[in-house]
Amino acid sequence: MENEQKIEIQIDVRAEDYRRVLFWYNRSKIFALTAVLLLAVPFIIWFVVFVEGTSRIDSSQRNFFEIAIFYGMFALVPIFLAIILISIWTQSRKLAAISEVATFIFDDEGLKSNAKSTTTKSNWERFAKICETKTDFIFFPQENIFYPIPKRFFQNNKQIRNFKNLIREKLGKKAKLRS
Repeated sequence: MENEQKIEIQIDVRAEDYRRVLFWYNRSKIFALTAVLLLAVPFIIWFVVFVEGTSRIDSSQRNFFEIAIFYGMFALVPIFLAIILISIWTQSRKLAAISEVATFIFDDEGLKSNAKSTTTKSNWERFAKICETKTDFIFFPQENIFYPIPKRFFQNNKQIRNFKNLIREKLGKKAKLRS
């Protein structure tokens, strides 16, 4: 431990930080639902204009249940998308409301966090992974539980580089960092 590294930052995570990370975390769901919606809209328009109002479908052969299922499938996609977006906004506000200013100390042993109401210490082995985005480091103590550390709280790029080197050294392949 001759060259022990110690990086200390003070953070105050806001709702927009949580919102940004929640969008990042849910990006595949949002992308998939948006893609389905964009593909479905032209199909619905085509169906309504060229099929529904023509003699291709005999109105005596259709029943309300079949029509409701057809249009209901397409109506559910924007509803699911809206639910995800609303939950992201709501969750980010709730997380920000309970968040405190905290001091984080990263060293060879792990992470120490000191806030007004709590103090924690976690060894590096405790983390399932740590991901880096353009604006944040996201710590995953468990696979579906995470918290952000925005890069803006680091003093400079050198401190960020040192932090990334420490994470690579301690986590190996569990460190999902940008180049």
